[in-house]
Amino acid sequence: VAGYVTARFYKTFKGEGWQKATACTAFGFPGIAFGLCLIVDIMATLSQTSTYAVPVMSIVVLLFLWLGILTPLVFLGAYKGFKCDV
Repeated sequence: VAGYVTARFYKTFKGEGWQKATACTAFGFPGIAFGLCLIVDIMATLSQTSTYAVPVMSIVVLLFLWLGILTPLVFLGAYKGFKCDV
């Protein structure tokens, strides 16, 4: 949905390079959120008394889901959204 909406807005405002806008959508907010969660998890892991640290394998799975599933779906939605008439 995010890629489709991004492409539709970008095309409505006469944008030409929808790939750049889609890349910002696919990597912008999820990248910031993932980075902040990773920093908090690293700090929780380094403190010896914390039991709230997320296991490394869970972080790797989330990274795979983001890069392997979410990003292609955002680009597919943007492709469909940019092909539609305004």
